[in-house]
Amino acid sequence: MAQDSIEAHLTVIFAALAVARYLQARTGMTIKRLARTLRPLQTVTIAVAGQQITAQPRSTRTQPPFSSRSATSRGTKTGTTCATQV
Repeated sequence: MAQDSIEAHLTVIFAALAVARYLQARTGMTIKRLARTLRPLQTVTIAVAGQQITAQPRSTRTQPPFSSRSATSRGTKTGTTCATQV
């Protein structure tokens, strides 16, 4: 069971790295800058095979994860929406 958990964790890590590298190559922005830019987003709408899917965070936190300061203290807006097509 522990090995399954470790393998699942590694799969998620490698998938996140692949997405980050793809976004970095596609936008020309560093991963750090992408993370900073995308952090304040609260919803995302993705079009997959002609179907639109809207996702919202499940967290009830007032701060973005991995941040010691709130998004508004950095001068960015919260509640922003992002739309993309895959």
